[in-house]
Amino acid sequence: MKVFANAVVLAAVAIETTTAGFVTTSGTNFQVDGSPFYIFGTNAYWASEINWSKTDLTTIFNSMKTNDLTVCRTWGFADLTKTGTAPYNIVYQLWENGKATINTGNNGLGYFDKVVAAAKAAGVKLVVPFVNNWSDYGGMDVYVKQLGGKYHDDFYTNKKIKAAFKKYIATFVKRYKNDDTIMAWELCNECRCAGSGSSGSGLAESGTCTIKTIDAWMTEMSAYIKVLDSNHLVTTGSEGFMKTNSSTYVYSGPSGVDFDANLAIKSIDYGTYHAYPDGWSVDESEHQSWGVKWIKDHVASGKKAGKPVILEEYGVKSQSPKVYKAWCDAAYAAGSNMQYWDFGLASLKNYRDGYTIYDTDEIFKSTIVPAAKKFKARGGAK
Repeated sequence: MKVFANAVVLAAVAIETTTAGFVTTSGTNFQVDGSPFYIFGTNAYWASEINWSKTDLTTIFNSMKTNDLTVCRTWGFADLTKTGTAPYNIVYQLWENGKATINTGNNGLGYFDKVVAAAKAAGVKLVVPFVNNWSDYGGMDVYVKQLGGKYHDDFYTNKKIKAAFKKYIATFVKRYKNDDTIMAWELCNECRCAGSGSSGSGLAESGTCTIKTIDAWMTEMSAYIKVLDSNHLVTTGSEGFMKTNSSTYVYSGPSGVDFDANLAIKSIDYGTYHAYPDGWSVDESEHQSWGVKWIKDHVASGKKAGKPVILEEYGVKSQSPKVYKAWCDAAYAAGSNMQYWDFGLASLKNYRDGYTIYDTDEIFKSTIVPAAKKFKARGGAK
C-alpha cells in the first residue's frame, strides 16, 4: 500500500507539473490553474512577422499587460519562396522547387522564441495559427503550388500537401509543447474552400470542396496535434460562419464553413468566430445589432456543445465606440470572451490596416481599456 500511495502522489505531481500555468477548459469556460480565465485580448499578427528588437518586443507585450490585454493572437507562419530585407525578413518555412526548409535561425523560429519570451515575461498568453487561408505571408496556395496541386482547396485533400503541413506543425509544436505561454494552437487563419483567388491574387477553388471537406481536414489535423501535444488547447481559427436555413451569407454555411460541425469535433477544445460586418454586406446602420446577435448565436452554440467560444477577431471600419462597447457588453453579459483586431502601438508605427486601434486612439482609451479591465476583474489572468 505504501508503494501504491507513493505512486499516487508521484502521479499527482506529474499531472500538476504538466498542467500548471496552461490554459484549460471546464465546460464553457477557460481556466488557468483551476481559476476562471475570462479573456479580453487582441491580435498582433505583425509581432511575429517583423524582426523587432528585443526592446521593441518587450514594449509590445508590456503595453498589452499594462492595459489588461491577457491574450494575443500572432501568426505562426511565413511560408515564402524568398526572404525579404531586414526587418521584413522573417520566414518560418522557405520553399524552393517543391522542397520546404523549416527555418530555425534568427529570422525564423529563433525569432519566434524571442516573441514567446517577451510574451512570457509580460504574462501574456499566445494563440498561434499554423497557416493562412489567404496569400498574405504565403498561405495555403504556396503549399499547393510547390507540391503540384491545382486548386486552393487541394490543401485540404492532397496527401502530399497534408504530410508537408504535418511536418511543419510537428516542428513548431514540439519546440513549444512545454511552454505555458502558448494558450492554443490554431489549425489555420480563416479556413475556407476559397482563398485569395477570388481577388485574383491566388488559386481558384475546385468547386468540389464542401463543409464535409473542411470538417474532415480539421478533424484529422486537430487529432494529429493532440497526439504531439497534450498540454495545449487546439482550435480552428475559423470565421465561424453558421449553417442554418437562412439565405443570409454568414448563416448559410458559405465556403465550406459550419461553426457547429467544427465545434463538435472531439479534438477541438473551443470555438472561434470573427466579426467584420463591413466585409459581409451588413448595412452600417445595423452593425451594432447584427454584432450582438452574432455573439449571442455563437455563445448559444458553445453552450450546446459544452465548450467555450471566443470572438477572436472583430472590427468595424468606422471604429464607432458605440458599436465596440455594445459588442463588449454582449460578450461580457454572456460570460464569454473576445480579442479585437488589431493592436497598434503609435511608438512603433506598425501598419494601420483599416481596423488597427492604436494605443493613442480615443477608442482605445474610452472603450478598449475599460472593457479589458472589466473582463480581467471578473477572473482574468493575474
